[in-house]
Amino acid sequence: MKIKEIEERSGMSRANIRFYESEGLIAPARDTNGYRDYSEADLEILQRIKLLRTLRISLEEIKAVANGQHDLVEALDAHLLTLETEKLQVEQAQKLCRLMREDNVQYASLDAQYYLEYLQSLSTQQSNVWKEDRLPKVKEPLRRIFARLFDFVFYAVVMLLVEQLVVNYQYLIGYRLYPIPVLLMIMLFVEPLFLCKWGTTPGKWIVGLSVRDYEDRKLSYEAALARTWAMLWRNLLFYVPIYYLFHKNEYKNTVYYPWEQNTVLILRDRKRWRIGLYAALCVFFLLCSIVVPYFAVWPLHHGDLTVSEYASNYNRLSRYYYQDGTGKYLDDEGQWTKTPPVQTAHGYYDIKVDVSKYHNEYELQDGKITKITFTGTEEFRKLSGFVSEMRLAFRAFVGAQCGPFSKEFHDRVAQITEQGYDYEDFSFVIDNIQVICDVTYTGYSDIQNAVEIPGEEQSFTVRFTMEKL
Repeated sequence: MKIKEIEERSGMSRANIRFYESEGLIAPARDTNGYRDYSEADLEILQRIKLLRTLRISLEEIKAVANGQHDLVEALDAHLLTLETEKLQVEQAQKLCRLMREDNVQYASLDAQYYLEYLQSLSTQQSNVWKEDRLPKVKEPLRRIFARLFDFVFYAVVMLLVEQLVVNYQYLIGYRLYPIPVLLMIMLFVEPLFLCKWGTTPGKWIVGLSVRDYEDRKLSYEAALARTWAMLWRNLLFYVPIYYLFHKNEYKNTVYYPWEQNTVLILRDRKRWRIGLYAALCVFFLLCSIVVPYFAVWPLHHGDLTVSEYASNYNRLSRYYYQDGTGKYLDDEGQWTKTPPVQTAHGYYDIKVDVSKYHNEYELQDGKITKITFTGTEEFRKLSGFVSEMRLAFRAFVGAQCGPFSKEFHDRVAQITEQGYDYEDFSFVIDNIQVICDVTYTGYSDIQNAVEIPGEEQSFTVRFTMEKL
């Protein structure tokens, strides 16, 4: 028989019949055109289901009886006990309602404790329906995705702020390590902290999600750590690309995710302001990723500088760009000093550098620098050009007079880099400061390729001057 006929004979809707078919309780045959062909046996099963469901027997129990796991008589006995308990609870509730009506109670003056104790005295099997009054456990895959993306961006921006502004290293983590493993390690230990302290993470809070246990309490750190670990392992395998590609839909049709067996994901609300806040914070994070590096290289001391302040600016920038890998720094007198050997796991590491070929001269007025002259001399065949020193000096002195977003300033840094590596003279004026680079050399026929003139001594000197006009 076709679907319309079995609907009429069973008294069920098409949606009901399709549902019981999806639950495996009936399995209609298919004709040559692919249409379902229901049998008399299918109709009989539907009528049995209709009867038992009318008696309020659960679908799980019906499936267990149909599969032979439970006996129908035993199931009916157990259901009778359940009905008797429910009947008793209803009678107790009716009795208490009548008493409260006779007492003419009002909500504002209701003595709940008195009536709860009275209900307790009626029976130890009082109704605990109020325990089920809680926000439902949800799956919300789309909200999860946006929450997870927000958390990743949040951790990345915090890491950027730490390495750029606090530690002040250009590439403390991101340059040497693949960023996703770093973010995963941060998330593995920081997310449980958020969950145990506030019951949510920044991303979950914005989209309206929170995590609780079955008693609606915040998780302990150990339980939150186990949840985060299980999620990373069972769902993402720590973002191993091949695994994620083939397993991303593994839990698509599950009711709840396996790493949430002992927790409850709750959707607090669906308020529209969360969308606007999410978008605004994403824009803010984007601006941070653009703006923070500019402030990281902005000199610590601004305006007119003393020699000590200039040296502090220079050393800070050298540490930022080269992680103290130049082997030299400026002391408080503004002169070059060799960096002491650094102790490592393999002993002391000493960068070989001859500070005698570097020299600074200063002209002061009222203790403030008006002119700096850096001189670098090279006597080896392989020429360095002293570009790094010129750029750092320019940033430390001229950058103290310019804002962090000055386009002309950054263009001049690029010019110093380009012409410094070309071993060319150049000069310009920026923000009332004249910058001059004089390159002199002997014993070379081609300075850019370090081609020596046989029989002559080789030398190469750069004189880099910055003077306030």
